Amino acid sequence: MTNQKQLEANRRNANKSTGPKTPQGKAVVRLNARTHGLLSRDTLLPWEDPDDLDRLREDLRSGDNNRQ
Repeated sequence: MTNQKQLEANRRNANKSTGPKTPQGKAVVRLNARTHGLLSRDTLLPWEDPDDLDRLREDLRSGDNNRQ
């Protein structure tokens, strides 16, 4: 259970970590999602089906974009 002192410290720390505020800071982080995982060794998560990925890849290459 969190005591009052810890709760106050948590609130002070949370106020410090609210993300970038300046245009320069926002410019730095705006591509994080796009670049994340580019160098990863594994393409799939453990529960994903490799055959589904193969079908999706082939559909995208063939231009069959009606797949759901």
